[in-house]
Amino acid sequence: MTGLDFFLILIAVGIVILFASDGMLRALFMLFGFYIVTLAAGLLVVMTNVLSRVAISAVLALGGSMPNMLTVQSYIFLLLTAVFLVVFYAFMRILFPDMSMPKLGVMDNLLGALVGLVIALLFIALLYNTIGVLVGIPGHSAMWRSMRVAHYYSILRPYLNRVLYAYQRLLFPLRYMGGYPPFFVPQL
Repeated sequence: MTGLDFFLILIAVGIVILFASDGMLRALFMLFGFYIVTLAAGLLVVMTNVLSRVAISAVLALGGSMPNMLTVQSYIFLLLTAVFLVVFYAFMRILFPDMSMPKLGVMDNLLGALVGLVIALLFIALLYNTIGVLVGIPGHSAMWRSMRVAHYYSILRPYLNRVLYAYQRLLFPLRYMGGYPPFFVPQL
């Protein structure tokens, strides 16, 4: 078990606990929101080469070297996904402060945990795969090389690749809009 595995499991446990406390209805809304957010972030990365050029110009203007386009797209995808998910969750908390279902009792929390597990699996599969894209790009430091080894020898790898492959089929609009970004294609 690598440090990356431990990190991903820790994130998954946190997500499951969060949605177990929030209940099933909020978890279902977040599952729908997760789909919309990842689809939107994927579409934005595919469709906005201009955004990539602006990011490269900013890096070059700050004295950096010419970054790899895949690196820039990976960071843009991670940033957009994280920001969109946090904003979506915050809006849900503001608009619907109480989404509990008292008649279900403890089953509301258990079903919330179950839906939270689905969200957690999808989230860590996307995060794991995006890390795989980043560490697969040559020319990184020794830290990135050690992350590549951790990614390659991860015990979660075959399971997360299956989760990602199943989720990729749900993101069918991307197939017709220029193909899947590399974050949605399991890294072998």
